[in-house]
Amino acid sequence: MKITSPLFKKMAGFAFLQALLYGYFLLISFKVEKYFTQMPLLLLCWILLFLCYFISMQLLKKEGADASVLLLILGAGLFFRWIAFFVPPILSDDIYYYIWYGRVGAHGYNPYLFTPESPLLAFLRDDKIWGHIPFKGLSPAYPPFIMILFLAAYKIGGSSLLAFKVLQWIPEFLTLFFGVKLLRLNKQNPSWVLIYAWCPLPIIEYMGMGHTDTWGVAFLTLFLYFFQNFKIARAFVFLALATLVKWIPLLFLPLLWRYLPGKRKIWPLISFLITMGLLYLPYLSAGKNVFGLLPTYLKSWEFNSSLYRIVRLGFERADIAHGVTSVFIGAWALLVAFRKPPLIQGLLAITFFFFLFFHTVYPWYLGWLLPFLFLITSWAAYSWLFTSIFSYWVLLGYRSQGLWKENPLILILEYLPIFLLLILQWLKEKSKPLKAI
Repeated sequence: MKITSPLFKKMAGFAFLQALLYGYFLLISFKVEKYFTQMPLLLLCWILLFLCYFISMQLLKKEGADASVLLLILGAGLFFRWIAFFVPPILSDDIYYYIWYGRVGAHGYNPYLFTPESPLLAFLRDDKIWGHIPFKGLSPAYPPFIMILFLAAYKIGGSSLLAFKVLQWIPEFLTLFFGVKLLRLNKQNPSWVLIYAWCPLPIIEYMGMGHTDTWGVAFLTLFLYFFQNFKIARAFVFLALATLVKWIPLLFLPLLWRYLPGKRKIWPLISFLITMGLLYLPYLSAGKNVFGLLPTYLKSWEFNSSLYRIVRLGFERADIAHGVTSVFIGAWALLVAFRKPPLIQGLLAITFFFFLFFHTVYPWYLGWLLPFLFLITSWAAYSWLFTSIFSYWVLLGYRSQGLWKENPLILILEYLPIFLLLILQWLKEKSKPLKAI
């Protein structure tokens, strides 16, 4: 195996530099945990990590790669995740909810029926987990696969944050392994798995903060691989699992329907519905509460939005604005299905548009764009993966004064590059409007 190529040496140099930056991120995170005013140092580190990431992408695209470079990319990506594994959850409290709901389920209670402040669950309270939950009067909004994951994680690791993060390695391995297979299936350079392996967003958000969207990203990658490999029923099982992590893949169904063979359209959908139904069975005792906080979330939650914010200006009530943008999102999914673009391009267009119009865009949500980027170049998407971290600026006021107030300048800093890149791409591809955005 050739390990002395110029590209290998360059990539190894950037891998070493990124490892140092992740180590610095880890050290700073402990300071931020005590003094949140150190947050700008984390943002600076994030900028440097993405700079290394973008340069590595350009090197790989320009010079190609061999097997040694692929092994370096995979090994370095796993090492970066090992460092991030020890980062405390300074940017999000969600991991405490995860462990709490796992604890509730492990003691025989249906989590959808009880909020963390429920008197019936008082005997489960402690300072380590329950004491860190900020909104104790809210029921869970997570679909059932995630609730089952919480239960399994608690059964295995109890209340340990690190034990919960250990399970995050499973979907990360799946995404990297099937990302390579997906690239080979499409006759592309398998080393392009770097797009996910070295991207700072999943490393920090999924391994560091413990966000479970990593499972949805893995299942989406598996779906793309099996669908393109003509194993349709199996693909729709993984699509259902991805949907039970976050509801986004429901928007794919109209387009996928058009790609299914005429005489066998119904069977993949049946496998999809059966998978959904089986995973909901353990929680049906909750009745109408089985969706938990989700209806409220869809009506009133707002954070880090872009086009939704413009729509919101025209309505006094947030729930009406949410409804209007939901109609826009659904109409766009149907329009894409009607136009029937190449599959990956269409799915990326649906997902990207969803985030542009959705009322809440936390940085970790954007990891759902990455499986499509294995096969499509979208600088607007890369820009968003990078600039989304600036939305955390809101935490400076929240941690110091209890004031959750977004800064318009931060929103401009995040979204202006995205829309400029979209406009440039449209001007370049206006003869093919559904080409990769």
